[in-house]
This record gives sequence, structure tokens and C-alpha cells, in this order.
Amino acid sequence: MGILDTLQADIDYDIIDEFIGHYALMCDEMEGLILSLEKPDAYERNVGELFRIFHNIKSASGFMKLDRMNRASELVESVLEEARAAKGPASTELINWMLMANDMFNTWKNQLETNSPELSPITPKILNIPTNITI
Repeated sequence: MGILDTLQADIDYDIIDEFIGHYALMCDEMEGLILSLEKPDAYERNVGELFRIFHNIKSASGFMKLDRMNRASELVESVLEEARAAKGPASTELINWMLMANDMFNTWKNQLETNSPELSPITPKILNIPTNITI
């Protein structure tokens, strides 16, 4: 029994399908937004967009009862909240941390799309929150 099978026991298939489609689009957008955080003229816009993405993932994964994804997106959202208050550009430490988060969320995207038995555990290194948000 896979993740989707478990979700379908409680949630309508159309809602699950819409979630996976939107989630995949958000995952596809992340890397480019993260990499351009190093550009002063794109920092504010991209931090805002990344915050929106992770806020949406947090809300949707909470509704879907995908607890690992929900907790991880809440953590990333809190770091991005701090980044929104800072002036850019982003530090290498923040960019590398965000890329690690991006990898984790893309792994989960693949696991959802292939109906894996469960989502992988949260990458432990994600708990090492960056101390230097900007340069």
C-alpha cells in the first residue's frame, strides 16, 4: 500500500491529484528561485515567492496529513520569515541550506508520484538552521 492509497482512504482522489500537480509545480520552481537569492535585485522578490511556496505546502500538507512534509515546510517557512526581514543578498550558508531543503521536497515529490510506501524521513541536516541569512 502506497502513500496515495493511504490518502485515498480519507481524501477524494481529485483533491489528491490537484495537490500532487500543484506540489510538483512548486518543487520545479524552487531551485531557480533559491539560486537567484544571491542577486541583490532579485532577493526580496524571490524570498517572498519562496515563502509563499512553503506556506502553501505547509497548509496543503497539513490538510493531507503528510506530517513530515508539514513539519519540514513549517521549518523552512520560519527561516524564510527571518530572511524576509533581512536585506539581501543571501549568504552561501542560506542558499546551501535551501538547496538541501529543495532536494528533500523533490524526493518527496518523486515518492508521491510513484506511490512509494511512505515519505522518507526529514533530512537531519535540515535541522542545522543557517545562522547567517545574508552577506
